[in-house]
Amino acid sequence: TSGDVCARAYAERRAEIEEREAGVAPEARNADIALSRWHAGAHVTALTLRTAALLHMGAQTAAGALVPHLREVLEAFSTNLPAPLAHSVPHAFYWAARAFLLMGDSGHAVESLEAGLYLLRRGKRPIFAVQSKMQKVLKDIRETGGIRYNE
Repeated sequence: TSGDVCARAYAERRAEIEEREAGVAPEARNADIALSRWHAGAHVTALTLRTAALLHMGAQTAAGALVPHLREVLEAFSTNLPAPLAHSVPHAFYWAARAFLLMGDSGHAVESLEAGLYLLRRGKRPIFAVQSKMQKVLKDIRETGGIRYNE
C-alpha cells in the first residue's frame, strides 16, 4: 500500500542518516539532524494533506493505511520540528484522529486529539485555527462515541 511505501522511504532515509552519523564530527552531525527535522516536517505536511484529501474523497481504507505511519513520525518529531513547519503538527493530529475514528478506533482518535491539544496549549500555534474543531470532535467522541455532523 502507499502507507507501506511511505514508511519504507522514511525508514531508509533515517537509516542513511544514522549510518553517516556513526563516524561524523558533532558539528556535521548537528547539520544532518537539522536537515532531518526539515525532511520530517515536510513528510508530516505531505502525509497530513494526503490523509485529508483521501478522507474527503471517501477513501477511508487508503487514508487508514497512512495514519499509523503519520502517528509514528509525529511521535518522533512533533516537538522538534523547525518553527515554519511546526504549525502543521496540530492539523496532522486532527486528521489522524478523524481517520482513526472512521476506522472504528476511537481510542487512538482520542489520543491523537489530546496530543494535538497538548501541543496547542504549549504554544504550537497553527496558521489556521484547528483547536475548536479538535475540542468539538473530542467532546463528540466522549459523549456519543463518534462525530455529530451538522450541529
